[in-house]
Amino acid sequence: MRAFEAGTRWLLGERATFGDPPDLPAAETHYRQASDLAEACERRPLAARCRLGLATVYRLTNRPDEARAHLTEALTAFDSMDIPYWRTRAQTEPDH
Repeated sequence: MRAFEAGTRWLLGERATFGDPPDLPAAETHYRQASDLAEACERRPLAARCRLGLATVYRLTNRPDEARAHLTEALTAFDSMDIPYWRTRAQTEPDH
């Protein structure tokens, strides 16, 4: 069940990030909660997508160092798991 909650929180983060208007504080909270749950459930692909979401939030809130760190972690994870779709998506993130 915790894995489903992690996925739901990630989706809430996506909705908050890309909604109209965006709710970036809520997005950060959802991505962090999703990441913690995903790590606890050993859902590495989901945890990496959470890092990518956090990178987007930090870029949009003018926190470039944090954005870069999370983007690098996401790219490394996608490479290690051989997930080309998400690696390509992460590479399209601005400031990459």
